[in-house]
Amino acid sequence: MTISSIDHYPGQLRQAFFGTHHLHWFTGLLTQVAGVTADEASRSVFHGGSVAAHLSHVAQCLKVVNETPSRPLSTVNWTEGWANARVSEEQWQVLLARVRVEVEELEQEVQSGAWLMHSDQDADTLWSQVLHAAYHAGAVAQILKYEQWIASNAV
Repeated sequence: MTISSIDHYPGQLRQAFFGTHHLHWFTGLLTQVAGVTADEASRSVFHGGSVAAHLSHVAQCLKVVNETPSRPLSTVNWTEGWANARVSEEQWQVLLARVRVEVEELEQEVQSGAWLMHSDQDADTLWSQVLHAAYHAGAVAQILKYEQWIASNAV
């Protein structure tokens, strides 16, 4: 990846979190959870992470990148982000707002030039957030589809 490829980054980040009108099948991570209740977000399926845990983890990742872009990612306690598996309605709304704020902060940093690319590693760190959000959007979509299936097949 070349450093100049970061020019397209803000739009791709927005697409990963909010989707795009061009691709109706990809709604983005935050759009995916619009209308999800705290109870729904707190359900764990397949003995894995809940929707809330996925969003908490993504918020942690964005915060790490926003606060210390050159920090070695190996020094981060990644299990912390997964700790919020069950949330109250108030905690859920705070978590959704936190993810939005972190996304907007990162967008602004890149657009303003404050997030200067000193190396390809810096650009890779930013692009990894787009891919990471897209992965979690897919994981959340599968959790929500499974929950709908369970609800529609309840006896």
